[in-house]
Amino acid sequence: MLTHVESGGNLEELKRFLLDHHATGQLPETATVFLADLEQKLGACRAARPAVLLEWADPALSHLLATSPGTNKLCHHAGENRLVVAKDDLAAFRRAAKKLGYVVPAPPSSPPDSGPSRRPTSSGARR
Repeated sequence: MLTHVESGGNLEELKRFLLDHHATGQLPETATVFLADLEQKLGACRAARPAVLLEWADPALSHLLATSPGTNKLCHHAGENRLVVAKDDLAAFRRAAKKLGYVVPAPPSSPPDSGPSRRPTSSGARR
């Protein structure tokens, strides 16, 4: 059921399916309680927006940036030496960190496709 919802399905579809395939047309109480609990859990988390996880040289530095005016509203302390910055706020965070004397590197680009390399198979291909 969770996989169905993760892949874009919804709980109402599941309820309809279960009701349509149950002999009495009414779900047992255990199923009703389970579905109510599932509905509550499904709403517990949502994807907010894309972000970048930044790792700093030490925890004190990440704490400094998480609490300093100018940077504190643009990031969230993510424990130890890490800060999370929304991608939309990254440029502003970079500028604010630079005013404090710190350089934020550009996020790494997406890794290249790690699938098997393909070589030309035509007779004129060089090796």
